[in-house]
Amino acid sequence: MKKLLIFLLMLPLAAEAQSGNYYYVKQFAEEGIPAAQYICGAYLENGIQGAEKDAERAVLFYSEAAKQGYLEAYEALARCYRNGVGVEKDIDKMNYYLKKYDEVNAAMGGFKPEHCINTEDEFEDGRLEDYSTDCDYAFEAEEAGKYAKMEYYATRAAVRGDIFAQFNLCLWYEKGDELPRDYAKAMFWYEVASDGGDYDSCAQLGGLYYDGRGTKVDYVKAVYWYERAAQLGDVDCLLRLEDIYRKERPGVPRNLERADYWRKEYEKFQKAKNALRFF
Repeated sequence: MKKLLIFLLMLPLAAEAQSGNYYYVKQFAEEGIPAAQYICGAYLENGIQGAEKDAERAVLFYSEAAKQGYLEAYEALARCYRNGVGVEKDIDKMNYYLKKYDEVNAAMGGFKPEHCINTEDEFEDGRLEDYSTDCDYAFEAEEAGKYAKMEYYATRAAVRGDIFAQFNLCLWYEKGDELPRDYAKAMFWYEVASDGGDYDSCAQLGGLYYDGRGTKVDYVKAVYWYERAAQLGDVDCLLRLEDIYRKERPGVPRNLERADYWRKEYEKFQKAKNALRFF
């Protein structure tokens, strides 16, 4: 797990989003991430976090999450059909979703997710009251070797803006040890975390484009992400930038001035690090 836990104050994507997380999470729901679809459904059903109460739209979000096997979405749909929330009451459909819940629950090791979608768990300004709870659940699941559960909680934290969870999802998807390797998901979450100012994610993206892992080799994009990482404080990519500019690469002409610049930046860091050894 990444050592430093970074708390990110979620930035509004529009003026109307300033009252909560709905418009932030909605972007991930539109990307097809089931945890985000479920969370948006919960916001709409309860009229919280900047969402106007809309039970019918909530059911639509729950349904999209359920199509992808998201456990809590089955429970939410069963409740909606039982109580007639956003749909007509339908006991047959209620029983159908309860059965699906049991089937998926059993397949994921029988765990019941801890609920955190309620007004008591969130501040008015959009931050979670206990921001690391889902990350804690994910860490415990990783330690126990329950990787489906780990992915479940990490994704739930990631869509609510936790860079710690976003970065770890990237690593899990990239390495393919705990979770099946999925470069598309890894690159998606690296970009999200990079937008939040995480230099490790920028550097990792640079490496994927440089090596051509999960994508074609693209030195232009590699330079873009390495330079973003460097500007945010990453040191490891400085020599890689020097190397790219010192040698002519496809799409990146030789530029000795830029190469010398990044070499000097690296040397400045080394001098500063050596000076600290005397204190």
